[in-house]
Amino acid sequence: MAAKETGVATCTVRALTGQSLVTRTFAASSVRSSIALDLGSLAPGTYLLEMQIDGERVVRNVLKE
Repeated sequence: MAAKETGVATCTVRALTGQSLVTRTFAASSVRSSIALDLGSLAPGTYLLEMQIDGERVVRNVLKE
C-alpha cells in the first residue's frame, strides 16, 4: 500500500473477534519505509493486521509464534 503524498497512516493489530489490541499512527510518505509494531504483550496465535492510508484499507492475517 503506497501513500500518494505525505499523510497519516494507521496500523492496528486486532484479535480475530475484531477487538483492537495494538494501534500505531505514523506519518506516511510516497517513499517506501518500514515500521515496527511491538507485539511482545500478545500471546502466540493468529491476529489481523489492518492498515489504513489515504482512504484505503488492507487487512492481512498475522501469525505470532
